[in-house]
Amino acid sequence: MPKSNPLPCSCCYRDPNFSPDGTHIAFAFQDIGLGENSVIELYYISVGSLGTGTQYAPIPLPENFFTNPKDSPQPALRPAP
Repeated sequence: MPKSNPLPCSCCYRDPNFSPDGTHIAFAFQDIGLGENSVIELYYISVGSLGTGTQYAPIPLPENFFTNPKDSPQPALRPAP
């Protein structure tokens, strides 16, 4: 997979995990540029869309879902039954 920054900010990506078939990736992201206002966002994107200029939206989560900005959510993907 080519190196890519799927989001317009380059830092900080965390806890990436590929889907079992390798077609998608889930990861956590925090925009370091926001300082203490930074929140953890989760993304689930198609690997094939990397490098295409696609704009991604985070997975909708309730406000204050992560209460500690140092949490490490580590999303895990598995095949559907």
